[in-house]
Amino acid sequence: MMVDVISPANPLYDSFLQTIEILRDTSHVRDYSASQWQTMLGYAGLQVQSMQTHKLPLDFASWITRMRTPEHFVASIRALQQGSSQDLKNYFDIQEDGSFTLDVVTLIASV
Repeated sequence: MMVDVISPANPLYDSFLQTIEILRDTSHVRDYSASQWQTMLGYAGLQVQSMQTHKLPLDFASWITRMRTPEHFVASIRALQQGSSQDLKNYFDIQEDGSFTLDVVTLIASV
């Protein structure tokens, strides 16, 4: 079983997510899509038995605190959130305090 944040299919939303993730955590590489996870599991010899997605609400303050995000990066994330289109704000359910939601996948795979 694997649970992870996944990237949205919309390229603009994906770019936004990757940008805020790298600003929050400079060691971040990428959030993959559900189909990319399925492909990688297949290459590892596993077959996906079940897949579920859901939205994960994140409290902005605790999200940045966990990674000790520098204040200048926090300000950049907030500027990106505030300057985003209404569609993007709706997709990520961005709140006044910066809290938002992410897409998460739960995959169960076996050999």
